[in-house]
Amino acid sequence: MSRKFCKRLPAFLESFMSRELSLGETIRFFRKRKGLSLRELAKYSNVSPIYLSELENGKKINPSEEILHRIVNGLELTQNDLTNLLDRYSAETGRISPDIAEYIMNNKLVQIALRTAKEKGATQQDWINFIININMKK
Repeated sequence: MSRKFCKRLPAFLESFMSRELSLGETIRFFRKRKGLSLRELAKYSNVSPIYLSELENGKKINPSEEILHRIVNGLELTQNDLTNLLDRYSAETGRISPDIAEYIMNNKLVQIALRTAKEKGATQQDWINFIININMKK
């Protein structure tokens, strides 16, 4: 008679998969997935463990871009994970994601394109078509 073994996911992973997490919860997820203690990440990020704990627990919700950058470096995230984290930062703080802001600031044509799109009332379909066309390039 064979037995089926059903492993429960760790609570933090179960939570991550079942709903959208806050920025702090996302940082905790990535930290635990990497096997780092809070103190280890704080050390690697040059951020106080108390501040990091407050951020993970939602007591601090608006880290500066500098602190976020240090935490990201400490976590050594993949590009997809970095994008996820920056998008959550943007959603919670109401700021443009730092990587996007930097790209816009460093590219005059992007600024012109965005301004033109705004002035001409670019639709969601226009942006979808733009993304499709960009992705078709080699």
